[in-house]
Amino acid sequence: TKAVIEVFAATYLQSPAVLFVSESGNKVISRDEELSNKLGLTIKADKNLPDTILVDLGPDHPLLIFVEAVASDGPINERKKEVLQSLAEAAGFPLEHVAFVTAYMDRSGAPFKKTVDSLAWGSYAWFVSEPDSLIELTTGRGALR
Repeated sequence: TKAVIEVFAATYLQSPAVLFVSESGNKVISRDEELSNKLGLTIKADKNLPDTILVDLGPDHPLLIFVEAVASDGPINERKKEVLQSLAEAAGFPLEHVAFVTAYMDRSGAPFKKTVDSLAWGSYAWFVSEPDSLIELTTGRGALR
């Protein structure tokens, strides 16, 4: 979680802010109620929330990023993605302004190998050991880029 906030956010977001941080057992570590309220996002600590919720305030429309660290819980799978999409939509975030990231320590480690087959399509995998790279799980028949 520390690397997600300090490295991932700084690498991939223009103007990052941390909305929510939790740890195993659904214990809330940090929550920015004021910013969440400004964004219209209601965050209730429950078992469906990821470890970290970030927002990029740099773009014209903020980008909401849900991040799950596999060291503490499972990845962003299809079920979890659907629940988080509902939370974002209820706050008025169009889905094109929402991202889903599963963070791992290393792609050669057991946690990634164990969960890669359950990662949600339309999400990303990020590795602390390779901070400048992302794996994007795309759907559809778009052109390779």
